[in-house]
Amino acid sequence: MAFLAKELVAMGYNVAYIVGAVMSEERAAMGWQAPSIPEVRLEFVENVTQVETLLNTFPEDTIHIVQGIRG
Repeated sequence: MAFLAKELVAMGYNVAYIVGAVMSEERAAMGWQAPSIPEVRLEFVENVTQVETLLNTFPEDTIHIVQGIRG
């Protein structure tokens, strides 16, 4: 997703990345590192209510790309 975020920024879009955690413990154990993308707004959320509240702050024509929904 970092590559997609960088490309969208390069095309002139405002990008916000909303996450519950920077990276899973499993990926960290495999040696993965979180990318640094200073142009992307990073938001941490802990529950569905926070997600809904945050999403309601974005314009109506916002495009949402969802990844990693589990359970």
